[in-house]
Amino acid sequence: ELGCNRILTSGQQSTAVEGIPLLTSLVKQADGRIIIIPGCGVTASNAAHILQATGATEIHASASTMVPSLMKFSRSDVYMGAKGADEDHRKVTDAQAVADILKAINSIA
Repeated sequence: ELGCNRILTSGQQSTAVEGIPLLTSLVKQADGRIIIIPGCGVTASNAAHILQATGATEIHASASTMVPSLMKFSRSDVYMGAKGADEDHRKVTDAQAVADILKAINSIA
């Protein structure tokens, strides 16, 4: 009724692997009415396991790596995020990580 088609969740745990029990329950409860997308800590080494264990049909992964920031100037008294956060690097999607995840999940299809 709200117009949502998908719910991204780690199953109320720190990672989707740890949330597999709740994710499995949510996928069964959703029964195709809404898509449950496991996410958080998804890698090529666990993506297929998460999908198989939960019955989910989609998965979310940042598949990111840290690269040096392009920022040229910064002030020590003004933060671009949380105080003490690493402002000298930024996350970007890693094409190889995406390819590795796709290879892993396509191996179960």
